[in-house]
Amino acid sequence: MTGYATIDPASGTRTGYWFDTYRGFYKSTETRDGNKLSMKSEGPVTIERTAEKVGEDKMVGTFRVTGPDGKAIEGKWELMRKKKDRKK
Repeated sequence: MTGYATIDPASGTRTGYWFDTYRGFYKSTETRDGNKLSMKSEGPVTIERTAEKVGEDKMVGTFRVTGPDGKAIEGKWELMRKKKDRKK
């Protein structure tokens, strides 16, 4: 995808316009609240995503993709940062 986004300085809301390789066009809105990011893109399908930093080394998120037929695919993910021991 490629796209363009802008931020409303008064509300902090970001609005974007995205184009995918299948000639799909999406309009997205993104909001941030503390360590949580929420994004919704509407186009040929609707994509909703969240990502949240939890603690120092963990990030969790969810996604939901709703197709034109109304059927949804949902999931969640979790990332953990592993730190290497420094050699002395």
